[in-house]
Amino acid sequence: MEPEITCIKCNGSKVNKKGLPCRKCGGSGILSSKELSAIAMTVREEVRDYCYKSFQVMLKDFLEKKRAMQDEVEHNNYNCDGCGMNPIKGIRYMCSVCSNYDICENCERNGVHSNHAMLKIRKPEFAPAKLICQYKNIEMNQSLPAEV
Repeated sequence: MEPEITCIKCNGSKVNKKGLPCRKCGGSGILSSKELSAIAMTVREEVRDYCYKSFQVMLKDFLEKKRAMQDEVEHNNYNCDGCGMNPIKGIRYMCSVCSNYDICENCERNGVHSNHAMLKIRKPEFAPAKLICQYKNIEMNQSLPAEV
């Protein structure tokens, strides 16, 4: 079965400008032609490929720009407790259990302080004023609050 192509004369309305049935499509609003179907399929594939490639380039550019902007962010008054970076540049990770424990993204990537859940802070203004965490003490089988 051939793909259906909207009539180029009546634009699918099935009637011409005078209100009579379209002579190009016979009043069906659809053209049946192997040649037109092949052309339409080729155009669709070319448009799809163009859009896909263009989107890939735009996404790559966007992610590179976003990463470059993130690398410029400085978390003043915070030292990395893993490597000593001062101030922390890029993403800052704040421990959700320990009081006043922050690491940089390189230390987080290398597994420094991986025994606790870390809060990812992309911009200093996004940091919480106070973080209260409750974890379960396995030995005593009870929940103990931890305040940061």
